Amino acid sequence: KAGSEPEPEPGPEPEPEPEPEVLDPISLEPLSELRYPAFNLPTDGEDGIHSELYDARVLSNYLVSSGNFYHPTSRRPLQRTECQRMDTFIRKHRLGRPCVTASFDHAQDVDTKGSSTGEAGSDRVDRHREEASDM
Repeated sequence: KAGSEPEPEPGPEPEPEPEPEVLDPISLEPLSELRYPAFNLPTDGEDGIHSELYDARVLSNYLVSSGNFYHPTSRRPLQRTECQRMDTFIRKHRLGRPCVTASFDHAQDVDTKGSSTGEAGSDRVDRHREEASDM
């Protein structure tokens, strides 16, 4: 064709969008900067398919210091076996004192009986909570 303009050269392929940084839902710190793996806590139950990753140290400190054993984002009640799994993870990766299960048990005793089952247990949980809130 006479007088027609040449077709423009195709531009470079656009760069794919980088994956968004995965942040710990509690501390909002990047999980990629941890020196240990992130802890997987399903949002929809122990055998759930929807997962959420956490810094296990931050999550355990939150649970123990608050005495609130609910999933931080989905608000479902945590199971004792999940607390045991967290303690095992904490022990394996040397992230501090594994006391989530003991604190969970204490919270359950208080909820079902209306008071602590013993001062020694209560003192120990209080000490764990104080240590967790100091971190």
